[in-house]
Amino acid sequence: MLDYYDAILVAIIGSLVAGLLVSAVSALTIHAGIFVGSLVAIVFVCDAMIRRPPVAASSEPHLVAADGGIDDSRVATV
Repeated sequence: MLDYYDAILVAIIGSLVAGLLVSAVSALTIHAGIFVGSLVAIVFVCDAMIRRPPVAASSEPHLVAADGGIDDSRVATV
C-alpha cells in the first residue's frame, strides 16, 4: 500500500505525464501541456509541504530538529 508521500510523488508524475498526453492529442504545444501539468503538480507539492508537512514522531517535541532526526539534547542552552 502506498504511503501518503508516495501517493504525492505518483500524483506529481501523473500530472506531468497527463499534461504531456493532453498536448499530444490536442492543439496545445508541448510547452503548454507541461505548463498545465506543472500547475497541477504545484497543488500536490504545496499540500505535501505546507498543509501536511512531514514531522518526526517524538515524545519530546522540543528535541526534534528541523530536519526531524537530530537530537540536540547535548547542546547547552543559555
